[in-house]
Amino acid sequence: MHRTCTSIDGFIHLLPRESVALDQNNRLAKFEIGEQGPGSASGKVLMLVGATGAGKSTLINGMVNYLYGVKWDDPFRFKLIVDEAGEKTQSHSQTKWITAYVLHNVEGFALPYTLTVVDTPGFGDTEGIKADDELRIQIREFFSHGGNIGVDQLDGICFVVQSSLARLTHTQKYIFDSILAVFGKDVEKIIYVLTTFADGQKPPVLIALKDAEIPCENSFKVNNSAFFVNPSDEPDAEKLNNFFWEMGISSFDNFFKKFLCTEPVSLTLTQDVLKQRKHLEAALQGITPQIKTALARAERVRQTYAALKQHEIEADANKNFKYKVNVPKHKMVNLEVGTYVTNCIKCVWNKHHNNPYRFETYVEEEEHTYHDLKKKYEEASGEKMNAKRILHELIKDFNVERTNVLKLTREAHQCLQKLNEIALKPDPLGITQYIDLLVESEKRGGKPGFEQRIAYLLDAKEKAKLAENLDENYDPLEECMKEFSNLGMDMSHFDSNNSRSWAYRAYQKIKEKGWSVIKS
Repeated sequence: MHRTCTSIDGFIHLLPRESVALDQNNRLAKFEIGEQGPGSASGKVLMLVGATGAGKSTLINGMVNYLYGVKWDDPFRFKLIVDEAGEKTQSHSQTKWITAYVLHNVEGFALPYTLTVVDTPGFGDTEGIKADDELRIQIREFFSHGGNIGVDQLDGICFVVQSSLARLTHTQKYIFDSILAVFGKDVEKIIYVLTTFADGQKPPVLIALKDAEIPCENSFKVNNSAFFVNPSDEPDAEKLNNFFWEMGISSFDNFFKKFLCTEPVSLTLTQDVLKQRKHLEAALQGITPQIKTALARAERVRQTYAALKQHEIEADANKNFKYKVNVPKHKMVNLEVGTYVTNCIKCVWNKHHNNPYRFETYVEEEEHTYHDLKKKYEEASGEKMNAKRILHELIKDFNVERTNVLKLTREAHQCLQKLNEIALKPDPLGITQYIDLLVESEKRGGKPGFEQRIAYLLDAKEKAKLAENLDENYDPLEECMKEFSNLGMDMSHFDSNNSRSWAYRAYQKIKEKGWSVIKS
């Protein structure tokens, strides 16, 4: 293998690799190293995940030296992934890509099978929560490609963590939960924890992981500090460096002995988890503007009701009068490239299509007249209207909006229920605290574009809080209904084809709770 490598500095040699698949849009790549020999055993797949800066790339570079049988006294070392400075000459920055390296068991290979190592970008990147959202999409695409550019199975998932973390911050807890939230429950048995920058003591991070209920039964210490030290450069420290070299080799030896015994896990359940997360994101994205529209509609009903009550004598005498109301309106906002939302509220989520734009709801105060309002509803119904019937029609319109909201919250709740059944981590906990930290960081930094990034973060926080509140009976407009009830308004008016709607059933629950429902 040494003879086929490209020398970087005389001591470090870059392993030869052949590109077999490349997906520029989703930043997915697959390379082969060496050629598969005749009669070799079927391969295994090892995926490395972790936070940005955990040392995944360094770990992989150390691993290939173990796999290809490099000895301490050898005048060379192998690298598979070059440093960031060296990546500037490549077609892509590997730290932003999901890359599968197929390491064939050539002569002298430490394993009796081909090993595919999957390197992933780090969660908790400096680009923030948006980068994590994009990474989840990347992983979903990678798993959906099968063996062509992705993989069909996983034999091991390695959490790469720094050994010295004695406790997890909100950020670190969010990162670990976000990683676990990607996978199905059936992968828990193939999770390994590799602690980097480890010494001879028990890594403090294992206690922190256990306290955070993160699987860490299979853990191995790894110290790569001596893998790329040239023995001839530091003769005074040779014994110490040799000790750390042997420690690193022993760690890999112990890990791969355990890894040899693992059974592969299909990606079917994990793919289902990622699909459910996509549907949940679409539902939550749709609920927020619908709630704003319904709240604005509720305020319009309240203001109109107040105006009709205030001008009750004029209305009964069919006299005209003016009043002001807040009217919900929509505008189309284009999204950044690669960002999509679902705007449809009329069909089930599996019929949705993502759009590169979203509708933003805003409220505008307008001056209306009673005669214009009366004329509008008379033309729509073909019947004569009085103040009482107009109010009933306004309530019907509000109940249509409320039906849309309750329908979407129900769909989102069903997604969460499904994720509770199949996901290793149903939903990342502590995400709202993490977002608060990111918002404060953006405010302090004040770098170009920080206002747009803060807007994205606040939108993500709104959806996260909504997800935390979702249950089977969750009604985001419940307080409005209480207020209407206290005002003595009759909210039981529904369109004839809507009389058994979500809103109607929710209205029945209001009466069951004992709130006063006064007929107007």
